[in-house]
Amino acid sequence: MFSTPILQDWHVRKVKLITSKTHLPRSKWLAQILLGTHGIWVEPEIVRETGIPGHHESWLKTPLDVTQGAIWALISNFLYLIWVDR
Repeated sequence: MFSTPILQDWHVRKVKLITSKTHLPRSKWLAQILLGTHGIWVEPEIVRETGIPGHHESWLKTPLDVTQGAIWALISNFLYLIWVDR
């Protein structure tokens, strides 16, 4: 959410999302929602996890984070329209 304005200033149209398999659903959905609403394509790449194998996020964390991301995407688009019209 904080990188979107920077990426827009740099005219970025595609980013590579590097994440582990256990974090892929949440990180991919959040990136696609937050960046996709601003016209930035997200290409995920899965890397091997190091540390404690089999780390799993809470089943509640993903839907809560995705909902928060969707709300922020709507708000940020609205704020962007206000800022551009200045």
